[in-house]
Amino acid sequence: MSQSEKRKRTALIPSIRCFPEEKEQLKEKAQSAGLNLSTYLIRCGLNRKIKTHFDPELVMELSRLGS
Repeated sequence: MSQSEKRKRTALIPSIRCFPEEKEQLKEKAQSAGLNLSTYLIRCGLNRKIKTHFDPELVMELSRLGS
């Protein structure tokens, strides 16, 4: 995290309206990226990179299945 991202965030954004299913999908994506929902949404909205965590063993298994 850069120095500018460590400072306290004080501005508020009004609530976002969405369907419950969309909220759950966003939460899952944020969790898989190792972020909280607000940070995930900010990074998405500002076109910042989002690194997702993955299981290398799962990738190898999928690679074997694809061959």
